[in-house]
Amino acid sequence: MKPVILLSAILLLVGCDQSSNRSEASEQRESKTKPTLEDVSLADLKGNPIKISDYKGQVVFLNFWATWCKPCIAEMPSIDRAKKALEGKEVVFLAASDESIEKIERFMGKYEFSFDFIQMKDDFATLAIHSLPTTIIYDRSGKIILNEVGARDWDTTEMIEKLTSL
Repeated sequence: MKPVILLSAILLLVGCDQSSNRSEASEQRESKTKPTLEDVSLADLKGNPIKISDYKGQVVFLNFWATWCKPCIAEMPSIDRAKKALEGKEVVFLAASDESIEKIERFMGKYEFSFDFIQMKDDFATLAIHSLPTTIIYDRSGKIILNEVGARDWDTTEMIEKLTSL
């Protein structure tokens, strides 16, 4: 009986020590700065790299989505209407998926949206995106002014006015 108790005590101590090390490692990772979109690899569907800074001077509406995400697909018509309402304004609409270019193109073949689809070469977790859809809006200077999780109606009068005024 004593060897079982001794073995249990040793395993408990070793287990606590390992979880302590995991906790320290987790704290070290969290203390590092989170990557920004400038650190993340984005590309158009021809594979050409894209940086958010490429759009400086324009408002950037960046929607993270996936082909399997029903709320993502449900909000796309309102994104498309918002883009059309802002035609001629300096507002760029991008929809980024971490899926393959082939899968994104197959999706595009089923729908007729006027905004630009792009690919995120990294996975969503790189940017701490844990729920789709997620939309980030940048003002003309490149500052994030909105970070929304979940589907929205993007073509409301209020949103169109907000995007126009940035």
